[in-house]
Amino acid sequence: MTHYLLTGASGLLGSHLLRDCLRAGHHMAVLVRPTETQSARERVDASLAHWAEQTGRVLPQPLVFEGDLSRPDLNLTASDSIGSPITATRSSTVPRV
Repeated sequence: MTHYLLTGASGLLGSHLLRDCLRAGHHMAVLVRPTETQSARERVDASLAHWAEQTGRVLPQPLVFEGDLSRPDLNLTASDSIGSPITATRSSTVPRV
């Protein structure tokens, strides 16, 4: 199964894109940085809980990769099947698709 990779999914724009993509039935994978107090998974779960409360609809869980755009491999392995990236970050070093 191929997933779309969304970077910046824990940000303002990215959380809206993630919500809309999941609602449209797309299989999503997200690359999220942890904070000092939350793991990547906890950050994504908090965002999904917010949307469930706002919309009254529970969204499917995306695949969550804990990583950083500054890493060349993004913490992904060759066996990860990821389709087209969707970038919702402020970084100008990431190519836009």
